[in-house]
Amino acid sequence: MVANLSESQKHSWLMSFFETNMNVNDPSVVYLVNGVSVCQLAFCRVYGVAVEKVIECKQKYMLGTRATMHGNCFRVYSSPKRDSVASWIRSYCNTFGDYVPTKDEIHLPSHLT
Repeated sequence: MVANLSESQKHSWLMSFFETNMNVNDPSVVYLVNGVSVCQLAFCRVYGVAVEKVIECKQKYMLGTRATMHGNCFRVYSSPKRDSVASWIRSYCNTFGDYVPTKDEIHLPSHLT
């Protein structure tokens, strides 16, 4: 049952559904449940998928997006090691870098990069 899948698995399932049941040039979709054509709302209720999720995946499919990204993929997690490394890099750049007076930038000498 699709309702028991994670959000990224639902997204993948819907994208593969659209890949087999939709033409990119034609926005119409035939929603099938056990070989019977049903409306979008019935399809969503039978498979336990939110209508908004179906619309989102359909739009992404029509735009050519096929890759699935988890919602937390760009989240930055703080940890003592990460904070220590960031502090060291900041100190290194402040010590060895050249400040650009016209921009908010620090350039490292070419032999250090």
